[in-house]
Amino acid sequence: MILLAALLAATLAGAPGPRAAESSVQETREATRQLMELSALPSFSGDAEATRAASEWIAARLRGLGFTTRTLQTEGNPLLFAERPAGQASSPADTAPVVLFYMHYDTQPSGPKEDWASTGGEPFRPTLLSGRWDDAATRPLDVGQLDATTIAGARLYARGVADDKAPIVMHLRALARWVKSPAAAHLHLKYLLDGEEEAGSTHIASALTRHRDLLRADLLVLCDGPMDALGRPSVYLGARGDMHMKLTVRTAALPAHSGNYGLLPNAAWRLAALLATMKDADGRVTIDGFDDGVVPPTAQEVRAMTEASRAEPAIAAQLGVARFEGDARRSYYERLLFTPGFVINQLASGRPGNQIPVTAEALLEVRLVTKQDPAAVFEAVRRHVARHMREAELIDLGGSPAARMDAGDPTIAGAIDAVTRAAGQPVLVYPSLGGTLPLLVDFAAAGHKFVGLPLVNFDNNQHVGNENVKVASLPEGIALVERLLGALAEPPTRRPSR
Repeated sequence: MILLAALLAATLAGAPGPRAAESSVQETREATRQLMELSALPSFSGDAEATRAASEWIAARLRGLGFTTRTLQTEGNPLLFAERPAGQASSPADTAPVVLFYMHYDTQPSGPKEDWASTGGEPFRPTLLSGRWDDAATRPLDVGQLDATTIAGARLYARGVADDKAPIVMHLRALARWVKSPAAAHLHLKYLLDGEEEAGSTHIASALTRHRDLLRADLLVLCDGPMDALGRPSVYLGARGDMHMKLTVRTAALPAHSGNYGLLPNAAWRLAALLATMKDADGRVTIDGFDDGVVPPTAQEVRAMTEASRAEPAIAAQLGVARFEGDARRSYYERLLFTPGFVINQLASGRPGNQIPVTAEALLEVRLVTKQDPAAVFEAVRRHVARHMREAELIDLGGSPAARMDAGDPTIAGAIDAVTRAAGQPVLVYPSLGGTLPLLVDFAAAGHKFVGLPLVNFDNNQHVGNENVKVASLPEGIALVERLLGALAEPPTRRPSR
């Protein structure tokens, strides 16, 4: 399968006329209404009833677009499968390419109400605002108030609105036009919508095995994750792995009065001293063997990451920091994506008052890069702990390795080319996401070749309070998806020579 396409002529035709502009505003209003409706469903992974409702909401709309739908039961939340075969083939040998799109309809838990000032403390109450919630000039908007001026700054706030419900709505809106086009006859479309991605997709591996033929495809496209910080079109070819550990220091059987028993070893100080041996002042990990198995970037990847790192100032401004950790001689994304990350997620010890804590705990996280073995990394940290504080206890809480596609693979190269043509400009190719998608390991093991296509703004606050999506990204994403479908469906006889 060669994944090529000419750009739609409309993308090169210049500024739209008044009628086209009004049509775009109307499309944005309809997409916003639809997204508000879906985002009002509190479908966090732990709520089976709400996730089922979200699945049924999506399935009904896909059936209305000519797809057949099927619920794939798992031991957890179900997977929703939808399919629309190609309408025709010019000859028995001319088989339409099969493309499988993956997204998820479950969300993270809502979190504390105080983290949701944007929605009045109600995470699943979609709230449309004229700008960022913390901007003094921001005001509430009705969907009908969206016009060419307000769309530019408006944001929609709700849990799950960006991760991953906006991409689902973008696809639904794009498909509404796509299924009526002649090109739809030349592309076999499949969708897999996950109901427990935020819980680790722990049951997807068995589903991929059980439904191997049903889910077979020439290409898998995942629409999850944030766009480039400067808004440039991009794809990603994998994700870093992730593993967790618990480090515990105990110094006595009971806590004691800090005055009467002031010579009692303090577990909090002991833990702090041990953690301080694991990183230097620049944030570089100092554990022997921690980076064993790391594959350094190629010269081409270094150049690509240098270009992507032009976004570093925007990322720093968004997070409110002056500088980032790591070797400053390497670009931001080279450090992020080709160096394993080591993070203290949580520290716990003692309580207010005049006592000496005798137990201290740290939850540690490692973001793994390609070829790293989680077991080997744990062993490196265990040796370090034993060498510096033998009485400390380290427990492996499990994890998932990294997964990545080869940019030189013909299918992957063709997919990148199709996205490039759909975007109308060169795209950034990220070797992986900074985050982790354990299901990529399962997809790779099942033989799927995949690329990721981010469709939402980078500052969407996924997994934390005040999650949002820029309203302007909705029509942009809809148009990109529609053009991508055209790029993937272009019949061989119509594909331009290279």
